[in-house]
Amino acid sequence: MHEINVTQVLGEGGFKTGLLGVYQGRNVVVKIITDEAIVIAECYKALTNISQWQVRCPAIPLMYMMKEILLLLQLKHPNILDLLGFCVRGEDIFSMSLQEHGMIAVYEYGETVDLSDMGKWPISRRLDTAIQLLDLAVYAERSPMGSLRLGDMRCSNFLMVGSRIKFSDLDYVTAEEIHCTSMATGSKRCRLNVPCVENRCRGYNAKFNLIEMNKLFLVTLLRPTRLEEETKTPDRIIKAVNTRLHSVRSELNALNVSESCNSTGIYWKLVNIRNML
Repeated sequence: MHEINVTQVLGEGGFKTGLLGVYQGRNVVVKIITDEAIVIAECYKALTNISQWQVRCPAIPLMYMMKEILLLLQLKHPNILDLLGFCVRGEDIFSMSLQEHGMIAVYEYGETVDLSDMGKWPISRRLDTAIQLLDLAVYAERSPMGSLRLGDMRCSNFLMVGSRIKFSDLDYVTAEEIHCTSMATGSKRCRLNVPCVENRCRGYNAKFNLIEMNKLFLVTLLRPTRLEEETKTPDRIIKAVNTRLHSVRSELNALNVSESCNSTGIYWKLVNIRNML
């Protein structure tokens, strides 16, 4: 950690503070927990006893950061941000020195995702990115930890590292499917039209991931391509691509009410469309 030169604060999140650092000539992101984090700041305001907030307020953020570190040690996928290293010394959140801070995690550096710019990408690049997202969805459904729900899925939690889009915040990732009851009377039904099996909404996590990815990115990435946008591709190819994309978009848009969720099938449909270009 002593070789990392911190140059600026990137931002404050609910639990963590992001710092831009340079390590061996390479940009990295350093995440630490400070009393500037939103959750900790709100906790301080609610407590009047200083001896209480120094112990209680950092506890939950430290737990979430440790959870993310442990998840990243188990989950390896090209569309999950790489954890380059970490240091756990204790619970000190007040020192800004990387040599003294209690918990530090170092990640590869990525650029924020610009949705307006993404919509202007060539169809080949848009398809490549959509395929990456579907590949991530398939991996989350079949991960070593079981079917994962990528909670708190929003644009700011994805970064572009070169040509790859990467999920960067695992605070709310969970393998737990939502609870339900199968009793006919007073039953708690499953949302997203998934079945209640052994008191769990079987398939909810996988469906949630696809629906959120569609709302965030796929609706933009899989938009129809105008003929004048792709002058080097024959018109008949672009028309055929648009026809198949329309079918995939319809399938994604029907996920809320459909009984099935076939991430793998959609992935291969996009791969086949990409191969047409």
